[in-house]
Amino acid sequence: MHASLLSRLRAPTKLIPAGFLLAIFVTRHAAAAEERRTFIEPRIAARDGRLFRLDRCVNSYRFPDRCTQAATQEAAKQICTSYGYTAVVQWMWRNEPQQAAWIWTESWINGEMRSGFNLISGMGLFSVVECSRQSGTTNPLDLSDLRW
Repeated sequence: MHASLLSRLRAPTKLIPAGFLLAIFVTRHAAAAEERRTFIEPRIAARDGRLFRLDRCVNSYRFPDRCTQAATQEAAKQICTSYGYTAVVQWMWRNEPQQAAWIWTESWINGEMRSGFNLISGMGLFSVVECSRQSGTTNPLDLSDLRW
């Protein structure tokens, strides 16, 4: 036992300035609270593997005027959800030449609400969508082997 104690005392120690450690901790703590990601010209793959852009409008009974600000916000939120995020932070769209694109669709079929992305020919496509989610990483830094 005495030999193992001596080997621990002779083992190299990690010396880190206190201010540096504080900066690491604060950065890690802030990152644990919220994770954000920006998707440029977001795309979703079809069953055959082809990627298609996303239209800003929504086909839904909830949005009679399917391309309003509220409908576009809902479409952006659904894009974030499909990428594994829980909220949309901000988005931008622009008119482009007509092309195959996904549109968020909600409809009642046989008394059951069905929703998902369907292919259409669209023009108002998302150019940027920024999404966020709460990070599952909340473990504190392991400081047990540091010496001051």
